[in-house]
Amino acid sequence: MFEASVVCGALAAGRRAEGAGAWREFGADFGSLFQVVDDILDGDGFAAELGVDGARALASETARATRARLPELADADTSVLDELVGEVVARVA
Repeated sequence: MFEASVVCGALAAGRRAEGAGAWREFGADFGSLFQVVDDILDGDGFAAELGVDGARALASETARATRARLPELADADTSVLDELVGEVVARVA
């Protein structure tokens, strides 16, 4: 869902379809981050599988990987996306 939402938003904002891959990858990483954090908050999924500390470590690594995608979003102000990543991971920090 996050991939589709991010790509549709980018296309609606006038981004070219040829550059949609970077947006899709960011959306996939952000969706993964959201899921890990949700699992920690709910105490299931990754939290049950890895333990809360392991899931928090996974959330931190996923946030780092998600933020590493931001420079690939050429000619875009990604400051709001960076803030969103920070706000999601901060929920379990």
